[in-house]
Amino acid sequence: MNEEETTASFLNHEAEALLHFDEAMAAIPLEHKQDYLTAVEHDLVPTETDPLRYLKYAGFNAWDAAQRMCTYWQRRVFWFKERAFLPLRLENGALDMKDRLVLQSGYPVILPPTADGKPVILFDRSKLISNVDPVARNRAVWYGCHLMSLYDRAQEDEGVIFLVNLVQPRLPPVDQLFVTRSMWFLDNGIIPIKIKPHMLCSLPLTMSRNEKLTNNIIECISFYMRPTSGLCPDLHFYNHMGEGFLHALMGVGLKKEGIPTFAGGTWSFESVASWLNCQALRELKVDEQQRQRRLSGKTDAKSG
Repeated sequence: MNEEETTASFLNHEAEALLHFDEAMAAIPLEHKQDYLTAVEHDLVPTETDPLRYLKYAGFNAWDAAQRMCTYWQRRVFWFKERAFLPLRLENGALDMKDRLVLQSGYPVILPPTADGKPVILFDRSKLISNVDPVARNRAVWYGCHLMSLYDRAQEDEGVIFLVNLVQPRLPPVDQLFVTRSMWFLDNGIIPIKIKPHMLCSLPLTMSRNEKLTNNIIECISFYMRPTSGLCPDLHFYNHMGEGFLHALMGVGLKKEGIPTFAGGTWSFESVASWLNCQALRELKVDEQQRQRRLSGKTDAKSG
C-alpha cells in the first residue's frame, strides 16, 4: 500500500468511526445528553470536544466516546454554571476574573512540550493561593487540561506529562477535597488525555529521607493518585537547588528550557504573564478565523 492509499484508508476509518459515534450519540437518552445538545447549538463541539479526540482516547469505541462527551458537558455546566456555553478561553469566554487570577499565580502552568511532542503541565503547590475560590481553582485546572487535550499526542498512552511539585519542607498539607474534585475528570476520561504523572519531592540539605518525611510523601501521593487509579507515577527526589534532578527530567524528554529553575532548568515563572497574554491573543485569532469560516459557509449556502 502506497502513501496515498494509506492516507485514504486512514481517512475512511475516521469517517466510519464518526458515523458510529453519531449513531451512539443518537441512542443516548435525551436527559443524559441535553447539555451536549446545547453545546452543539452554540457550535462548541467541533472545536472544544472534537469527537475524534474522544474516539482516539476510547480506542474508537463509539459508545464509550459518546458517553464520555455527554459527561464532559454535564460537568462543564456544573463547574462553569451560566458561562458553560461560552468558548473556553481567557478573554470574553467561560473563564472569569477569578479563574484568570489563579492562572496568573502559576497554578497550573503549561510548559514547553517534550522533544518528541508530548505536552507538559506543571502543578506547583507552592503557587496555590490560600484564599482563592476553590471553584475558580478547579476551573483553572480544567482549562489547563483542556489545552493539553488539543495536542496530537494527548490521546496516546502516557501522552501528557504531569509534573506535580508535591513535597517541599514548608508546603501545607494536601487539600484532599480539591485534589479529588480536580482529578476526578481525569480518572473518568471526560477530558480526553492520557497522563503520565511525575511527582517532584524536595528534600532540604540537612534532612535525610527519614521515616517521617517518607510517610508524608506517601500520604501526598495517595491523595493525588486515589482518583486516578491505575496510574503509576514516577517519584523524583531533589534538593533545594535541583541538583541531580535535571538529568532525570531530561531523560523523560523535557528540554532544559522547559524545566523549571527550581529543578535545575531555565524555565521561570516570570514567563507566565507573557504566556497568558500570547495565549489570549492566539485564542482571539482562532475565534475570528472560525467566525469568518461560518460567515463564508452561510454566504456559500445562500449563493447555492
